[in-house]
Amino acid sequence: MDKIEDDLRLLLESRSVQLPDEEPDSVRINEQFVPIVKKTVGYIVCGIIFDECGQILMMQEAKTSCFGTWYLPAGRMETGENLLDAVKREVLEETGLEFDPHSLLCVEFGSGHWYRFTFVGGAIGGYLKDLSKSDKESLQAKWFTYDEIKNGKIKLRSKDILPLVELGMRLRSRSPTDRHANCLPVETPHRRLLLRMVIAVKTDSDVKLLVKMNNLPHFPVSDIAPDDWSLLMPVFFILRDAFGHHSLKPKICGILSVEHSGVPAVANDGICLTCVISLNFSDDLQMYNFVNHDYQWYSISDPTLMSFLDRSLIPGMSVPLIDHHSY
Repeated sequence: MDKIEDDLRLLLESRSVQLPDEEPDSVRINEQFVPIVKKTVGYIVCGIIFDECGQILMMQEAKTSCFGTWYLPAGRMETGENLLDAVKREVLEETGLEFDPHSLLCVEFGSGHWYRFTFVGGAIGGYLKDLSKSDKESLQAKWFTYDEIKNGKIKLRSKDILPLVELGMRLRSRSPTDRHANCLPVETPHRRLLLRMVIAVKTDSDVKLLVKMNNLPHFPVSDIAPDDWSLLMPVFFILRDAFGHHSLKPKICGILSVEHSGVPAVANDGICLTCVISLNFSDDLQMYNFVNHDYQWYSISDPTLMSFLDRSLIPGMSVPLIDHHSY
């Protein structure tokens, strides 16, 4: 079972993890659904950029529907783009500044076909856009303090960005030992929407991981259906496959990796999210009561990996997933 620890090392190093050769473990595959950017699936990118004084970069909208209001630089990913290229383009078009993303700040899940990826980082070049450079992308860009944004000095297009700004400020204020490591998307092609699950149970002596043993041992993987209103839905399907029911109460602690390529367009517009998920059992008998014996519990032997996994189960120590329709 060395492959499980090898896969964890790849996640620790922000590298791609190979999927099992067979189809995903959940029997939810809908070959009729093909994720196509801006048609059947929407990927929104957003950038939170701080200056040396801790001010946040905002852009003023030029669109008729929200003319003159302010928002974080954000927009839809275009066909053939990857996530990093998309957020850099949006920030440059809307603010005039070149963006250096340091990490994913969070991933929002609105449904099986809507995602927003927010990055945090700094400006490394360009010129701040003023009214003389206004165009269809934006009127101008300015730096504001959080208090100015929150307390109504500027009119916001939507207050949905306030939690994102607060999350960015908390991350910025924490020491490297008190926050999740920088995490950027891994450029890996996927033709479907997938969730890879690192399902962990803490016992008195160690942390055990749920693994699937058919073919090579691997973390359970499921399709994300386009009509899933919560990312917990594919988790419940896996738990039902393993234990015969989904009455357990899993908790998604955060995201360990995001894999996406976007090239070639249409063929590879899918993603793979790897989430760490905590699970509790009332007793050991319940924990080992598998109905599908392809599943097993695996104990990590490498102390470094054990520390990484244990840390990832703590809130804020992996990239937050914001599930807008969670149970």
